[in-house]
Amino acid sequence: MRYRATIPSRSDTDLHLHLDAKAVWGLLDAFNGLMGWHGAGIVDIEAMHTAIMTMSQNAFDLPVSNSAPALAVHGLEVGMVTLLYAALSLGSLATGAYGSGELWHNLSIETSKTFVGLPTLDLCLACFLQHMYVLRTGTSNHARGLLIQAISHAHDLKLPHNVHGLRGLQLYLLIYMADQ
Repeated sequence: MRYRATIPSRSDTDLHLHLDAKAVWGLLDAFNGLMGWHGAGIVDIEAMHTAIMTMSQNAFDLPVSNSAPALAVHGLEVGMVTLLYAALSLGSLATGAYGSGELWHNLSIETSKTFVGLPTLDLCLACFLQHMYVLRTGTSNHARGLLIQAISHAHDLKLPHNVHGLRGLQLYLLIYMADQ
């Protein structure tokens, strides 16, 4: 089975990546292996795969700034899509596809800018993963800024107060350790 994932860019020309099911699973598995989170319950790989299938079936060709309403129409949350792109960026790094990693990372950052409303666990985790990506590829100031954003979301979500169960506590612990 073949999926078409559209990667909007800031330029007037849209970039298109053609990912088959094996490639998507490969990147998500590489991400999971890089992070060492197999079975931890922090990330729902199945939900991410479902999100990219939904996106490819509906051929999202909208610029990122206009995509939030389109995502909502198809039952996708901006936080989940941001998380998906962040995971694919780290999966790309793990497989040595640095150019694709940068593309996915930039898309994750741009998608997070369209988020409106109270933060979600997925958005908070996406900020943490963006931080992890920049630690490997960017400057410490940029990485620190993304971590501060994740910390802010964690406090908005009241993660230290066990409002979101085990997943929320695990995420808070990861953010806390990264901040030390």
